[in-house]
Amino acid sequence: MAIGIEVTKAEVNSAAGTISRSIFHAMLLVDQFYDWFAGQTDQNLTDLGFTTPEITQLRAAMDDAADLLKVFRGQATTATLPKNFRTSLKKCLGTGLY
Repeated sequence: MAIGIEVTKAEVNSAAGTISRSIFHAMLLVDQFYDWFAGQTDQNLTDLGFTTPEITQLRAAMDDAADLLKVFRGQATTATLPKNFRTSLKKCLGTGLY
């Protein structure tokens, strides 16, 4: 007999379903935000208070997110494997969080 909590089929199904749902939801958010963001000019973003370096960083992060969405949908593969999609995206998390 094993010690600790036994894993059940229902728990495995629940975990797999939760992870899958979270990934699909995240990709939906990327799709919706990127549609809006891609249409914004640098001036639009400057008017919102972003500096030129911040705009550059945001564009890199959102381009990476859009690339990941394309890979997720099977519309593209990464040109150079491996590619760490976290590199620019993690900068959007805030100082000290990556």
